[in-house]
Amino acid sequence: MPKIQRILLPVDSDAPESWLMALQFAEQINTASTPNVIDVVLLLHVKDNLRHTGLAGMMDSAHSKMLYDGKQLTLPSGVKLRMETKRKLSFGFSRPTTIIAFYANDEILEQVDGLRNVAGVVAVPEYLGCASEWKARWSPLVPGEEREEPAAIIDDPVIEAAMKSLSRLINKGNGILVPRDKEWTQETLRILRNKGHTTDPANLKSWAIRDGWQVKAAGELAKIATKIFDMKSKPSLAKIHDPQGKYERWQRGE
Repeated sequence: MPKIQRILLPVDSDAPESWLMALQFAEQINTASTPNVIDVVLLLHVKDNLRHTGLAGMMDSAHSKMLYDGKQLTLPSGVKLRMETKRKLSFGFSRPTTIIAFYANDEILEQVDGLRNVAGVVAVPEYLGCASEWKARWSPLVPGEEREEPAAIIDDPVIEAAMKSLSRLINKGNGILVPRDKEWTQETLRILRNKGHTTDPANLKSWAIRDGWQVKAAGELAKIATKIFDMKSKPSLAKIHDPQGKYERWQRGE
């Protein structure tokens, strides 16, 4: 699977230079891809982000009207630019596409993580710091900053080993956790909770997305974790096969 190029602009969406910067970096992604990407989507929360906003003031009025009306623009490079809203964009694209996520926050960027055929993402944050989860998950290129390797999302090595073990068992291609995958998830989390391990379920969700889980399945993982980690007493492991053996393997990092 081709690596998705991710860029987080160091300015917010109301900075006068943000739109031109976003276009510039989108074009860099397009030309760096093999074959070159020929589709760019401007992803907005709602269509009216193209009216009476900072973005509207940065665009040529005729261009913003065309995008608002659902028409495509041809960029100087020949690439086609169109606008989509998060409500209508749910599955992905028929061919590799670069996304400019304007007024971006963690919610809309999580949706982007679940789309198919994404060649690259240029995130223009609604305000600085509002894409912190996405930044921690992917360590995107931030122009002007030194590129960092993705940091650990889970700081407990036993939990991380358990998640890696679970991730090898489930079908990560499924959009949801099927019954057997859900059973394995519950067993893994019950063992961890019984042995005194816990973490923020949001960290598990973010880890799972980075490891290739579908976004909805990762969301189910977080919901199950919330229920199990919030138990007031240790859950029973009586119905789980060899819970101690599993736990000891996780302790060894297996």
